[in-house]
Amino acid sequence: IAAPDGSALGCRVDLSPLTVRGRAPDEALFGEGLGGFVVSGDPAALRGLAGPNVRVLPLGEVVASGRVEMTVGEASIDAPVDELAAAWRSLGERLD
Repeated sequence: IAAPDGSALGCRVDLSPLTVRGRAPDEALFGEGLGGFVVSGDPAALRGLAGPNVRVLPLGEVVASGRVEMTVGEASIDAPVDELAAAWRSLGERLD
């Protein structure tokens, strides 16, 4: 994944706000829940999505690091996007 200037994109995310909703740190980091979406965009535009029945919870930002950096409590992931993409693409081979 690259920016228009060719630099590698990644993300820096802190999932700690999800633990306030009663989730353990490992559930916030690896779990799948109902009713949520991950959206990336201009912060002001994203705040504009909020409404009476829509909560917007900023968790991080896109960064030009080429890495996925996610933390919650003591749990964390810090890995290159290319390595994570290769692992995801290899799942089919591993499941055969």
